[in-house]
Amino acid sequence: MAAAPRKLALITAVSQEMAPLARRLSPGVSGPATPGLAPRYGEWAGWQVALVSAGVGRERAAFTTRSLLSMWQAELVLMVGVAGALDPQLEVGHVLTAAGVLAGEEVLSPGWVAPGLPAATLLSADRVLVTAAEKRI
Repeated sequence: MAAAPRKLALITAVSQEMAPLARRLSPGVSGPATPGLAPRYGEWAGWQVALVSAGVGRERAAFTTRSLLSMWQAELVLMVGVAGALDPQLEVGHVLTAAGVLAGEEVLSPGWVAPGLPAATLLSADRVLVTAAEKRI
């Protein structure tokens, strides 16, 4: 009997983060219509992928994740995106994994930390932060 395909949910905050990922998906995977969401489905690196933009902020991320997972039984969920770092040692193209996420007064712990990647505490905001002053915590 063939193994069930591995399913991955990729969630971004904004469509600009979603677009480069969508271009990497191969066609051939279909998924359910998900009310209130517009997921893109495809195949990438042996995974069946559901890719969706949640909107900015903790509540939108939680709502989108719950909604998508009610229809798409993913083995792995990754919140992915770009960030404006204030650390001068980080350059364009650096990849980090979250050791924690500061969301308001709470620090959320991830269920999984990617091995081999530098870990940092990331900031979740309810709006896009533009200036360096806004990004300082």
